[in-house]
Parts: sequence; C-alpha cells; structure tokens
Amino acid sequence: MKKIIILGFLLLFLASQAWSQEKCEAPVWKIGDKWTYKDATGATFSSEVLDAKEDVFVLKNEAPKSVVAIDRKTMNLKFFIGPEGRKVGATGVLKKVNDFPLFVGKKWTDSFTVESRRGMQQELTILCDLKVEDIAEVKTPAGTFKAYVIYSKQGTPAYGGRYGWMRRWYSPDVKAWVKREYEKSDYWVESRMNDAELISYELK
Repeated sequence: MKKIIILGFLLLFLASQAWSQEKCEAPVWKIGDKWTYKDATGATFSSEVLDAKEDVFVLKNEAPKSVVAIDRKTMNLKFFIGPEGRKVGATGVLKKVNDFPLFVGKKWTDSFTVESRRGMQQELTILCDLKVEDIAEVKTPAGTFKAYVIYSKQGTPAYGGRYGWMRRWYSPDVKAWVKREYEKSDYWVESRMNDAELISYELK
C-alpha cells in the first residue's frame, strides 16, 4: 500500500515537472470570449473579445474603459483603438505584461515614460523587469487552476528610487489571467490598481 502511495506522489511530481518545463504558447481567443473579475473594493469588471483579426485580437475592457488591440503572437498590448477606429500608441504598466510564449524562468523587460508627480515639467522613465517565477495552483471564485506566476517589478531610479511589484497568475485553461496582486505600498497610487480575481468566464 505504501509503495502505491509513493508511486502516486512520484507520478504527480513528474507530471508537474514536465508541465513546468513546457512552453505555454499564446492562447487563441474567439469572438465572445469573456472574463469577469472582482477587485479588492468589491467592484466587478469584464474583458470581452470583440474581433479576431489576422495579427491582433480586439478586446474591450471595462477597467479602465478601453478598446485595445492585442498582438496574437505575444498577447502584449499593441495599440489602443480610439473613436472611429483611430489607433493610439500603447504605453503604461500593462503594455508588456505577458510576452508569450511563457515558461518558468523566462525574463523580459519594458519601459515607458510618465509625467512627474512632483509638479515638475518633466517626464520620468519607468523601468519594468518581469519574469515567470513558477507554476502554482490558484483558487478563485471561478474555480481552481494551474497558473504561471508572473512577477513584475517596476519603478524609477529618480528621486532616490521608487519601486513596486505586482504578480499575475495566468491560466492556459482560462486563456487569461485569473488573479492579480499588488504590493501594498504607496507606489501604486491609482485607485484601479487593486488586487483582483476571476469570478466567471465564458469561452466560445
């Protein structure tokens, strides 16, 4: 009996190891795919696929309200879509949070500029370091999923250095992130930067 139990644990361990070494390719979204989340304030918001073009997916977000083009190969934000279909350049913290394919140990970087919050007429360069830390089981109201844990640290060396971190859990089964967590610090001053988790989803 003990041998059977040990063998079972060994098989589970080997399966987990194999899964962690595989590359996770970019998901293929379909029109109508939708994910709904609840943040730490109790507010709910959704993201829904409006269109699937040859090079991008068109995604409508409720928080923040936007329509964006997502690169099909990397799933990174390619550009915003303004009124009458006008393309607006992508920038900000969520511009390059995925960068598929994903695998444990992968690292990448990004940067963007923002206006100084100290009343000075100048721009600050924000540096971002990202990596896939691990694969973990994460429990949400929508279910329990195996997910890639993506850790991001960003900030600026200006004014003595200000930095903050966030984590996002991406589930291949859901084809989207299922949980996010921000460092509890004054770095994240925007009200929309709250912890959140998946409460429901629909895949076509």
